Amino acid sequence: MPLHGKNTKLLCNGYDLTSFFNAADAKLSAAAADASVFGPAYKQFEAGYEFGGSFSADGLWTGTAGEAQAILAAAFTGRSLAYWTYLLNGDAAGEPGFGLPTIVNTHPVTSVLTELVKVSADCEISGDSLIGISLGAIAQRTAASQTAAGVDLGAGFAGTFAGALIQCTVAVAGGDGSVVVTVETADDSGFSVNLGTIASATVTALGAYLVPEAAMTVRRYVRLKAACAAGETVTLHGLLQAR
Repeated sequence: MPLHGKNTKLLCNGYDLTSFFNAADAKLSAAAADASVFGPAYKQFEAGYEFGGSFSADGLWTGTAGEAQAILAAAFTGRSLAYWTYLLNGDAAGEPGFGLPTIVNTHPVTSVLTELVKVSADCEISGDSLIGISLGAIAQRTAASQTAAGVDLGAGFAGTFAGALIQCTVAVAGGDGSVVVTVETADDSGFSVNLGTIASATVTALGAYLVPEAAMTVRRYVRLKAACAAGETVTLHGLLQAR
C-alpha cells in the first residue's frame, strides 16, 4: 500500500524539524566503474565505493528559536556533520527510514515578494548510511527503565548489526544528566529467550548519537530501551539497520 508524504518526519542533530519542511529527497548511489573490453556482447562494471549520494530538504523560514534555519546554519557554517533521521511514515516502531550523516554544502534562504520565505538544505552523504527501521520514540518520565514497542523482523530472521542512530530530541534533565540507551534483541516478543544487547550509547545532551556497525547477532525481535536515574527526563528516537 502506498505511503502518503504527509506522515514524513525529519530529525536533524537532535532537533525535530518536521514542522518546518514540506519536501525531502534522499538519493543513494553506489559507484560503478566501466570495465568493458573488446569482444563480449555485454557491458561490464566493477563496484566502487559502497554508498554515496545526497539528501535535500525544502521548507519554510519562520524566525522562531530552534527552527530549521538556525540548525542548518550552524551545521553549514561549522562544517560539521548533520545527522538526519528521515522517516517515511512517522516514527512508530517498525516504520521504514534512513539514517544519513551529511555535510550541508548549500544552504539557500529565498525571499520573494509574493511568496513565503523559504529555507533549503542540499547535503552530501559523508559516511555510512543506514537503511533501516524505526525503533520508536521514548519519552522517559520515571526513574524506571522504559522500552519502546518491540519490532518483529520476521520469522527465522538472524542477521548482523549494521548500525543505529539515536536522536535525543529533548535533552536530559534532572538526575546525573546522562541516560544509557540500548538496543536489545531476542528470539521472542517477550524478550526473554536469548536476550542480548546489540548497541549502546550514553546520551548526555540534545543531539545525534551514531552507533557504528559491529559483529553482533540480531535476532527476530528488537527494541529500544532507556535507563534513567530518579527524576530524569529525556525524549529519544532510534533507527536500526540489520543485514
